[in-house]
Parts: sequence; C-alpha cells; structure tokens
Amino acid sequence: MINLENTPIGKIKRIPTYWFIKVLKKTRDIKNPSPERLNKGRRVLIEKLLSRIGSFDHEIVKGVSIESRLRPNEVKIYGVQY
Repeated sequence: MINLENTPIGKIKRIPTYWFIKVLKKTRDIKNPSPERLNKGRRVLIEKLLSRIGSFDHEIVKGVSIESRLRPNEVKIYGVQY
C-alpha cells in the first residue's frame, strides 16, 4: 500500500476515487495482528477520500454507498448521516 500521508496532492489526484472505495472494502473486516497500523491507514484513506468528495452525507461513488465501506465507529467519527 502506498503512504498516502506523505504523498503530494498532485499524485493523490491521479489515484481514481474508486481505488479509495475498493481499499476501504478490502480492509473493512480484516483481522490484523497490528490493528493500530491498519486503523491509521484507514483513517488517512478516509480523510483523503473525504477531502476529495467533500462530504459523505448521502454519497454514492460509482454505485457504492460510502457508509457500507466504513466500520460502525468510523460512521460515528465522520458523521455520516443517512
């Protein structure tokens, strides 16, 4: 996985939005021996996605609900309203 935290904004813009959604889906229910690293990666990914699309409220990207890709605690943290 790439380090999104240190990636210049120009390079992040070249990453398709659907890639962010796909990674959120793949890492949603993963069991990891290092959960803090996974949680940090998901947090950065969500923040980059949020900065790209503006708001998660009623947001569907390429037919996929953002809420379905977030964990329940992430829904609360990022204030997704449905």
